[in-house]
Amino acid sequence: MEVDAIVTEVGGIVQDATYDETWIIGKFNEALTLVATLCRIPGLQTTAPVEAAIAAITAALPKTYLHDLYLVTTPTYPQGILIAPNIKELKTNSNDTQTGPVQIICLDGKILNFRPIPAATENMTLHFYGKPKELAAGDVFPDYIPEILHKEIFQNYALKEAYLQIEDGLDGVMPNTQKYGGLAANGIAALIAFYPNAPKARANVQRTRLDF
Repeated sequence: MEVDAIVTEVGGIVQDATYDETWIIGKFNEALTLVATLCRIPGLQTTAPVEAAIAAITAALPKTYLHDLYLVTTPTYPQGILIAPNIKELKTNSNDTQTGPVQIICLDGKILNFRPIPAATENMTLHFYGKPKELAAGDVFPDYIPEILHKEIFQNYALKEAYLQIEDGLDGVMPNTQKYGGLAANGIAALIAFYPNAPKARANVQRTRLDF
């Protein structure tokens, strides 16, 4: 479905020039980022290389990373290395002084921690859900979101945001905000249910220290 068509629908319902095309598409992009964050959408699965430098124990995450690191492969371990749920588990299951090929990693904010300490530069391939491409006038909504949900999610989200401002100060009575917010939430829930088996962040650690 075309972005412009739903822009027209929103404008026709709100009938307020304050909420123009630029504003509405901005809200579509808010909704897109929200669903990309809340849902594990196969169409947003991507990979990116990260270098484990000699003598380093951390690296920055790719700028395209959004959520759910579910697999990390290396030339030494093409089937994947261990992913710890946090830095405490990583340290419990590794040795900070050992060197060798990377065998275990974890995320700490936007930093990737890994062990053992690489004795040579090593390339890791991260598999995760990436950030969506922003929508613009003339675009079509991404096909990884079923077309039946385009209006349900994007139109209702934009209407909810518009009426949140329009109905502000009405003694707590915000019928349109609640109406369209509920419809958008239903659309997002339907999208989550549409992909029940999408890979999710995987924590696979042994409970004893690894012998590097």
